Amino acid sequence: MEFALNIFALAVACLWIAGAVWFLLKGRNQPTLNLASDVEPPHERVSVIVPVRNEAHRVLRENITSLLNQSYPHFEVVVVDDRSTDNSLAVLKELSASPLGRRMKIVEGRELPRDWLGKPHALHQGLQAADGQLILTTDADIIFHPDALKTSVYYLKSRNLDVLSLVPRLRLETFWEKVFMPVFGWFCFLAMPLYRVNDPERKETIGVGNFFLLSRKALESVGGFEAIKDDVAEDLRLGELVKQVGLRFRVETAPDLISTRMYSGVMEIWDGFSKNLFSALKFSVPRGIAGALSILIFGFLPALLAVILFLLGMHVPAMLFAISYLVQLIIFSIIIINIEENPMYSVFIPFGFGLYSMILMNSVYRIVSGRGVNWKGRNIYEKGGIKPPRERN
Repeated sequence: MEFALNIFALAVACLWIAGAVWFLLKGRNQPTLNLASDVEPPHERVSVIVPVRNEAHRVLRENITSLLNQSYPHFEVVVVDDRSTDNSLAVLKELSASPLGRRMKIVEGRELPRDWLGKPHALHQGLQAADGQLILTTDADIIFHPDALKTSVYYLKSRNLDVLSLVPRLRLETFWEKVFMPVFGWFCFLAMPLYRVNDPERKETIGVGNFFLLSRKALESVGGFEAIKDDVAEDLRLGELVKQVGLRFRVETAPDLISTRMYSGVMEIWDGFSKNLFSALKFSVPRGIAGALSILIFGFLPALLAVILFLLGMHVPAMLFAISYLVQLIIFSIIIINIEENPMYSVFIPFGFGLYSMILMNSVYRIVSGRGVNWKGRNIYEKGGIKPPRERN
């Protein structure tokens, strides 16, 4: 028994050491798009499409204001109120009456068709109202630097790209945000490192719904937003589509251009990721269960087992699990420093892994059982509604 435990502890330590080596070699120098305030802006008109549903309690006013204050001269902001039940629409109308509101169009969303999900349908309606040659889709929780649009459009045109997606700087405020979001970022890096995503010869892809800039022609070539109408991970699916048809596609980190607080506290994290995690695994139950157990075993347990086994006098496996935890601390200290947070939160990273495992199991259970996942007052993938892709004919 002790021999098997030693082998298992050694395997866990070796896995973490290998992950750390790969991270240090490949992960520290992610491609970054820096501000370019003094460039000559291109002349293409940009339509920025912002879906809004029940965002009045967050940063809706700051989001739209930051967009209306862009230095790029040729743009419009098309805001689609997706049948909000709070006073989001009133906030939007107030902003449209301001001096900068001349650049703003408000689309009052239509009833959601049975075969569409909310965000793709809102984007589809926004596109119908837009008149730009370039389309930027974004979210209502993003704050834009005044030169963000000018910089990104210039980069798109100067690099002869069809599609540009940007990763924002994360703003984290609560404990659970600070221990969960770095874990989420770590898994994104493991699954889809940007050096592979940006290689046209590789199949790995990701799309960041916070910022997805592409030409109207490119969007039409993949079937528009109708092609992703029933996919909860619409940004990931759009990234897959543009890469499949051979469009020139690039993803960059852009902490100086855009920032966001994705979720406000643990309950929004729970609901938001319950909506997305099973989808990211292509609705595979074996992947979901294996993923949740692996995260629990390799991410959450090493620190706990190191303490328990030490107290039981089993010093060899305790030391190996302690090494695993120490490597965790090193990796996540670097990650947390890079997002300008206190590296002391790396001490509590096992709680982030534990929460991630629980959310993944919840995502699998609620979608497979047909109970669905509630998000902003709508139940997604509930029994009798839109089915996950694995269940469609």
